[in-house]
Amino acid sequence: MRNPSRASWGLKAIAQPPTSDVLEISFAQRISALTAETEDPREIRSMFCLAWATRFLQMLFKRRFMWRGWTPYLGCLHGVEYGRPSLVLDLMEEFRPVLVDPLVLTLVNKKIIRLTDFYKPEEKEPAAFDFAEEQPSREGYPILLIYEGMKKFIVHFESRLNQKVMYLPKAQRLSYREVCLEQVRLLAHHLTGDGQYAPYLMR
Repeated sequence: MRNPSRASWGLKAIAQPPTSDVLEISFAQRISALTAETEDPREIRSMFCLAWATRFLQMLFKRRFMWRGWTPYLGCLHGVEYGRPSLVLDLMEEFRPVLVDPLVLTLVNKKIIRLTDFYKPEEKEPAAFDFAEEQPSREGYPILLIYEGMKKFIVHFESRLNQKVMYLPKAQRLSYREVCLEQVRLLAHHLTGDGQYAPYLMR
């Protein structure tokens, strides 16, 4: 599979079968298409949370690779494209069902992230970023998270990363954040011929 992440992006509310039209568009276009098709708050919240959780996980792995001095742009499962951190996307695939999907389902099904946590770009956001010299770019996005909504998302994402689980290669309990680092180390050793890589298995 040249780009396994496409299967995830092809889902609407983690349930819609992928289509070629959905797979090739940007996140902003996906959200625009979704909000044009439905007013179901669960679908809107699911798509938005899925995007943010994936992006946060991507940044986590990208930092891990760069700390080790590795370029994140040459991968194995994902094709090489300008600006795409293909190696990061390769490794984070095994953590999507562990970190991304459960987080999104929790935020949506327990109504932690509500429709009231979103606002439209043409509306004025509640005074949270008034201190900033420049407002973040909103071009192309039909909906955005307010400050309190983003705060709730980050708190729960960090809580998930700090959750401890049994890590079999070391036979000890590590946080998911530490597990991610260990998997980067395993892959680095594998690529340099110093060991054999084994994907993370959740127990």
